[in-house]
Amino acid sequence: MKHSHVIMLRMLFWALNIVIAGVILLFLYPAFFMFNAHHGNPGSLKMELLMLLLRSVYYGGLIYILVLLNKTIFRVLKGHTYDNLNLHYIRRIGYLLLLTPVPSLLFASLLMAGSGTRAGMGVMMLLDGLLNYWPYCLSGLGVLIVAVIYKKGIVYRQEQELTI
Repeated sequence: MKHSHVIMLRMLFWALNIVIAGVILLFLYPAFFMFNAHHGNPGSLKMELLMLLLRSVYYGGLIYILVLLNKTIFRVLKGHTYDNLNLHYIRRIGYLLLLTPVPSLLFASLLMAGSGTRAGMGVMMLLDGLLNYWPYCLSGLGVLIVAVIYKKGIVYRQEQELTI
């Protein structure tokens, strides 16, 4: 690999580490203030905890995607460019992006089924899950297509090693 590519990959690796730390702090900031400054009624606390659970699922998925991407870049830096483990990481990122709207849709269906007073909020969240998360699904399909191309590269590399 060229020296300039190695430097760019190292910069990307460390930038991803900083982004992962920032996302963790971004998640902890509202959770800290919710528990310190909440003086509402118990029903509102229950809703806040459910929203915190939904937010933690999203942030956890985002952190996991970034960690998988970071692992892939680290393995490429170590010389394992065409490797089945990298393919596994790329596929997992694609599937996670495809599943992005599922927690919001489940939460919306729970709100609609749970009580009549929060059914309107559930419908809004259902529409939000259907209308706003389609770019994640498209990017997940794109990542899965890249994984198929990457697998062909692995097969070509293995065939090339066999002919030598």
